Amino acid sequence: MAWQLEAADYRVLIQAWDFVPGSDWRVKMEQGVTRATRTIAVLSESYLASVYGGEEWRAARAADPEGLIRKLLPVRIDDCDRPGTLATVVSIDLFDLPADVARLRFLAAVNASLKGRVKPDTEPAFPRRDVSNAPPSFPDPLSVAQESMPRLIFRPLAGHVGGVWSVAFAPDGRTLATASRDEMVRLWDVADPSQARALGDPLFGHTDWVSSVAFAPDGRTLASAGDDETVRLWDVADPTRPRSLGKPLFGHSGGVWSVAFAPDGRTLASASDDRCVALWDVADLSRPRRLGALLTGHTDGVLSVAFSPDGRTLATASDDSTVRLWAIKGEKDQDGQPDHS
Repeated sequence: MAWQLEAADYRVLIQAWDFVPGSDWRVKMEQGVTRATRTIAVLSESYLASVYGGEEWRAARAADPEGLIRKLLPVRIDDCDRPGTLATVVSIDLFDLPADVARLRFLAAVNASLKGRVKPDTEPAFPRRDVSNAPPSFPDPLSVAQESMPRLIFRPLAGHVGGVWSVAFAPDGRTLATASRDEMVRLWDVADPSQARALGDPLFGHTDWVSSVAFAPDGRTLASAGDDETVRLWDVADPTRPRSLGKPLFGHSGGVWSVAFAPDGRTLASASDDRCVALWDVADLSRPRRLGALLTGHTDGVLSVAFSPDGRTLATASDDSTVRLWAIKGEKDQDGQPDHS
């Protein structure tokens, strides 16, 4: 839990890591209980049998007896009782859950505790009772207007625990990929949008925000870009069992904000906060390599890249308020790089 919290940019005090030789155990514990925004009591049969464990949660409870600031967060990892005043504190229950589900539920619950509310992002549907399937005998202007407007097909897809930065449909439209600040990429089955569901386990590998995802034209490969300065390639031929394709692609010295495949699927472009664009030869997925030198010219971070439908032109957009166009095939400049105008 401490690892997942720190990975999500929370500060954590935990005995196993912070009570180093020479420190005073009781002083450190007192500092933690009095100064921490939240005290997490990890409830199990063993914890409840611990004398010192009881002292810890009672101290946090005493500092917030009515739970107005939610200072004590009980997390049950066993299906155990909550003794004393713990019985009235809403707990986070993680027992009998797979690791990825427990991780997401835990972080989402911590976030909810800090915010103090979990109002949904979208308005609930208005309850209606269909009393007749017969169409109206005359056009209803309001109904016509509503039918022409976009409508929410399905409830929001909940699976990330951080802001979602990028979405991409597979070419066949049956799979959706999402990239998030929580360092994960997720795949979703959207063949029937009214019954969308998560596919397989989240894709882990990036060590910082995932900023962009893009499918190859054949839909069998997914590229992801991260603030960890890398691009990763994933085999998604079977989206229920995605797998990493080799080592991450290193070539940037800043976070990578956008990736795009050329229409032939043989070239990948990546745009970075280092003000550069890289082209990658991905014709052989077992041996991807960078093509030539980085494309330079922007004076601020490059936020987005896109190939023209014929693959001969690359467009790049930057925080320097400009868009640049690059000739990928055809004329080259003196350095052998794609020319730009």
